[in-house]
Amino acid sequence: METVVNGKQEAAAAGASQPSLLVRRLKTAISVLLVGVALAAPAWTKAAVLLFRVALLLWLLRMLTPPRPRLRPLAISKPLLLYILLAAFSCFFSLEPALSWARMRTVSLILLALLVAANLNEERWLKRLIAALLASSLFTTAFTAWRYLAARPTFAAPPLRAEGFFGNYIPFSELLMLVAAFAWGLFMAALISRQRKQATRLLLTLLPIAAVLITTGTRAATASLVLAIVITIWLRSAWRWRVMAAAAAVLIIALGSVWYRYQRHGQGWLSVNDPGTQYRLLMWQDGVRLALQHPLTGIGMDSVERHGRELGIRAYERYPKLKSHFHSTPVQIAAESGVLALAAWIWLMAACFAAPLA
Repeated sequence: METVVNGKQEAAAAGASQPSLLVRRLKTAISVLLVGVALAAPAWTKAAVLLFRVALLLWLLRMLTPPRPRLRPLAISKPLLLYILLAAFSCFFSLEPALSWARMRTVSLILLALLVAANLNEERWLKRLIAALLASSLFTTAFTAWRYLAARPTFAAPPLRAEGFFGNYIPFSELLMLVAAFAWGLFMAALISRQRKQATRLLLTLLPIAAVLITTGTRAATASLVLAIVITIWLRSAWRWRVMAAAAAVLIIALGSVWYRYQRHGQGWLSVNDPGTQYRLLMWQDGVRLALQHPLTGIGMDSVERHGRELGIRAYERYPKLKSHFHSTPVQIAAESGVLALAAWIWLMAACFAAPLA
């Protein structure tokens, strides 16, 4: 009799520890949506953002559904949330509150990091997300390469700046740079674990993405990828590979500079006579000045383009047809959201770099 009672108690306890059907379905739905985000991001950003927001709402619902999940502490959680709060705080004092609050929708996308970390804790779902991101990126690069080559009747014609499905070469280049760096990291991990077939597949994925990145004509994104590759080799490889990586980086930069000089009629990557370089230098200088003048709240996100004259933006005066951002993430954050927001962002970056080495 006592054995039967104990058996019933154990069965009840085991049943109580199992998540309910609603919890399991919420978890599956969130995982599917996150894979959808990875699949849509390289080709259809609006769909990716919509899927992210639905997943975020389902996650909030999951947090309120008993039994509530026990979240793992992440090094990035505090600085990430602090940065979002400070960015939102600056919107109250913005020169253009409507534009700044609209920009907060973009800032909130950074929560995707926490969303993935909290929900994709199974290897099978992580593999699906990675496969979706790389496959979609390959499709986008293949389409872009076809359109890029088909649009050039002769090789002597000036190259177009590839923009993929984004309609703008700058965000497209940033996406390609991040995906290529991610593929390189996976490639290095496969090499270290001696998974040669996996390393070969990742290398064949990386190369076309990096090739299309070059066709965007963006110096910063291309240089960032080269720097990321050199740093990872420097951290994980023997000295001979470090020397080879450094030499290859110098060679790539030199060849890129020659190509860029040819395309820009004698203007190199870092030429002070390049209008793009002059524009950036002026924006950096005025961005630092605005950050010092408005250290607590900044001028508000996306306010500079409408208030450039009253803010004394010299780049807008010298290049009246070009009204753009500050071309530097730290300067942009400090000028638009304040020095405290910049400090939170630096903390976040430090946490991101320190976490893998912990």
